[in-house]
Amino acid sequence: MEEKVSANTTHVIASGPKRTLNLLKGIARGCWVLLQEWALRSLELERWRDEEDFELTDFSPAVQ
Repeated sequence: MEEKVSANTTHVIASGPKRTLNLLKGIARGCWVLLQEWALRSLELERWRDEEDFELTDFSPAVQ
């Protein structure tokens, strides 16, 4: 886990569709942009959930 998007980042977890530098960098890098709920549900199941169900698409069509 990292606080800032870097060359190693594959997923950006957001609490909602807020325009932040990390969110925009994640979109530009082609990272998964997911709601925070994805991480919480994954913890409950003790395995990673499918990202598509938690993708933050409200922010911009570019996220998809």
